[in-house]
Amino acid sequence: MRSTEDVQRLSVVDRSLVGLFATGSTLFLIFWMQPDEVHLRGWLSGVLSQDSGRISGELTRVALELVLLVITIGLGASVVLRFLSTRRRETDRTDDSEDGSPIRCAEVGYSTRIDLVARTIATLSLEEPFTHLSIIGDRDGRCGLQWNVTPLFEAPPGWTVESTTIWFLDHAATFDTGDFPFPVLVCVGSSESGCEYFVDIATIGGVGFVGAGSSLARDVLRERWNASPWNRLRSATGAPEIDAYLVDEVSDDFAGLIFDISTDGIQSTWSPRGRPWQVHHPLPGNDDLCGNKHLPDGGVTSVATKDDQLADTSSDEFVDEQSGGYSFLVRVLGEVVVQTADGHAVVFERGRSQELLAWLVTHRERPTRSSARSAIWDAAVRPTTFANVVSDIRRTLTRAVEEETSSDWIQRDTGDDLVIDDRIVSDAALLDHAVRRSRGLSPEEVISCLHWPVSLLRGLPFQGTVYRWPDPEGLTSELVMLSISATTALAQAYLELADLEGVMWATGQGLRVLPGDEELIALRMRARGRQGDVAALRQEWDSYERVLADEWSGGTPSPMLRNLRRELLEDRSR
Repeated sequence: MRSTEDVQRLSVVDRSLVGLFATGSTLFLIFWMQPDEVHLRGWLSGVLSQDSGRISGELTRVALELVLLVITIGLGASVVLRFLSTRRRETDRTDDSEDGSPIRCAEVGYSTRIDLVARTIATLSLEEPFTHLSIIGDRDGRCGLQWNVTPLFEAPPGWTVESTTIWFLDHAATFDTGDFPFPVLVCVGSSESGCEYFVDIATIGGVGFVGAGSSLARDVLRERWNASPWNRLRSATGAPEIDAYLVDEVSDDFAGLIFDISTDGIQSTWSPRGRPWQVHHPLPGNDDLCGNKHLPDGGVTSVATKDDQLADTSSDEFVDEQSGGYSFLVRVLGEVVVQTADGHAVVFERGRSQELLAWLVTHRERPTRSSARSAIWDAAVRPTTFANVVSDIRRTLTRAVEEETSSDWIQRDTGDDLVIDDRIVSDAALLDHAVRRSRGLSPEEVISCLHWPVSLLRGLPFQGTVYRWPDPEGLTSELVMLSISATTALAQAYLELADLEGVMWATGQGLRVLPGDEELIALRMRARGRQGDVAALRQEWDSYERVLADEWSGGTPSPMLRNLRRELLEDRSR
């Protein structure tokens, strides 16, 4: 960085010298070419002709032109010398680079590439670089850096700019000196795209974890630290163990890197505050997409599914064999209700407590106190009022369950962040997880994954509430689309297995959310057609037409459904 500033400073000086030289030369030529003989040219003519008397009174003008001539000659000489010096330095630099043989990253191993990136970063004029950036490595084996802020300078030679904040190293110079590699360089994990992130824990000032999986996160980081090739010689170099950089209590004035931990039953997600990336770690003993339990030794034990237990589920009663993954279920797919894992309703003393909890479970990305206050309250709410609502949630949830160890459910002393316990989940999150995991599976597996989550549907999301935040955020529409997608996939799986009762149940769950949905009506009509029940088929059509009486539909049946009805009725008439 310093050499770059020197080059920029020299270029400014060179431009100034050229400008002054051009100005001086122009003025001198103007004076020289004037027809008046009272100037330097006339004086020279008089000296040569030994007739200097006629200009004896104009020596001031002559002296001025002489001074201008000397300055112009000096400036011209300076420009020429600086040009020659610059060419000589470029030649020397080219010779040095040829002798040094820069290292090309494509010709060395992955660990060496990371090492080269770390050494090259150290040559940049950037104090405490890992507070501004992280080392990354992608699936293709390329290594480079990702800025946590807008880059502080342009990419030097040898780097390829992949995007605004990502640079990949192509080649690096040889390094004769430097206290590298970093003695506390460690990989914190990989993103969903497979990009690995490396940080220097000493530079960032330590690591603190916030969330229910903090202890597991520390264990994972210790394992990566012990396996890191950059830390095998830490005892020899005198570098402290990683425990010296792990912080148990994260205070407001903690200067290190803070990771917010969240889990979804399959993996743990680390979200570093102030950095534009996340890393993921699979959880030990996690459940797979169809409810099988993975044991630490690699074995699999079967878990009873909802399809084994539920032929039909009422709107308010359900059996939960999978409740071991949570302690509280916040049901927002219908009337908002908070229940314990065994189905008992939780009643709060304060009216806003249940709404705040519903907001928290549907905004897990980065919920904050300020955003919660602005979303739920029309006017500015006093901090004490908000604190009382949070305390009511903690007290009520603690009384509702008997835990071996106490839990705050909403963590304390996290600044503006509102971090809730991972054992508090929403039915919408369970349904979304099941839909994502069921894609590409066989019909039997789809039914196994989706039957129980679909049984949680009870109506339009947030039905009967006066919450003012779901609709403006588009959350209600998003949850309606999720519900229809889940019920459609489940009904289609039942139809492929010729389980016509299953089709009717699954589509019925979806129609409780969005009456008159064309895809669901089509699936019901196909099921009726396969049953050969023409009366039931006509009844489905009549029910559909009654829904069309609402203004939003315009009263016009869908052309697709009209064609399907005609097709099914013609098949029965043959």
